Amino acid sequence: MDDSAEDNSLTHSTPLRQSTPPAPAPVPASLPAPVPAPMPVPAPAPAPVPSDPLSPALRQTIAAIDLPAANKPTTATNPSQDSDEN
Repeated sequence: MDDSAEDNSLTHSTPLRQSTPPAPAPVPASLPAPVPAPMPVPAPAPAPVPSDPLSPALRQTIAAIDLPAANKPTTATNPSQDSDEN
């Protein structure tokens, strides 16, 4: 009984060996050899997230963008400014 079990395992393993994908085709000599990929640089550790979602620098940037636009009258809403420039 043991001998027949071993024979069956050999016949069952043969199709598995045949189902493996074929080896990749060799690169023709006319093509340059593939360049190995550089070693990946480890990503820096993420900065700790402050309790305030907006950083002070981001707040200054928003203030610099928003305040002049809010304080400066636009020419579309101030026709007298247009007439003075002409």
